[in-house]
Amino acid sequence: MAKVFKLKKDQLLRDLKKDDVLERAVADIHVIEFQKKGLPHAHILMILAAKDRPITPDLVDSIVCAELPPSPDDTHDPEEKKEREKLQTIVLTNMIHRPCGKENPNCPCMVDGRCTKSYPKEFIKHTIVDPDSYYATYRRRSPKDGGRTIVCPKTGRIIDNRWIVPYNPFLSKRFNCHINTEICTSPKLQNTSASTKPREMIEL
Repeated sequence: MAKVFKLKKDQLLRDLKKDDVLERAVADIHVIEFQKKGLPHAHILMILAAKDRPITPDLVDSIVCAELPPSPDDTHDPEEKKEREKLQTIVLTNMIHRPCGKENPNCPCMVDGRCTKSYPKEFIKHTIVDPDSYYATYRRRSPKDGGRTIVCPKTGRIIDNRWIVPYNPFLSKRFNCHINTEICTSPKLQNTSASTKPREMIEL
């Protein structure tokens, strides 16, 4: 297990740093942790070049998705249907926040009666990027706005976009595992110039 994890982690770093699959990275840092039953996972922070920073809703949407993928039943192309089925299986297996709140008050994410990850999220029709901090709130369409619902095969729960952990479709299909992808900013990481704008980063 540890050997497979290292192989995937090393390839992911090559994809991000050498092949620029999420645009050009100018700096990065990562740490590996062993939690729960000793399973390894990595936190990776990539700082992008100024011209590649995702500071508009369209750029954010090109990197991060926080919705169920398109339905395989909505295409007649066999290859496209196969790819959609693959991504849907990966998302349902790896990118669904576990039941919490009133449904499961003993979930590890619950503290003082609230989910520390703020699930379920609010529905939002379009991605919003704060013009001052560049903080992104991802699109999570409701069923009435075109969002999907699906029965999770693992739990039997009816899942909508409020429960999806943000991911990058390309990386999810490439590595077939849990890769939580987020656009993040921090006032502690400033440009070396006099600007007070925070750098735009991608955290995986």
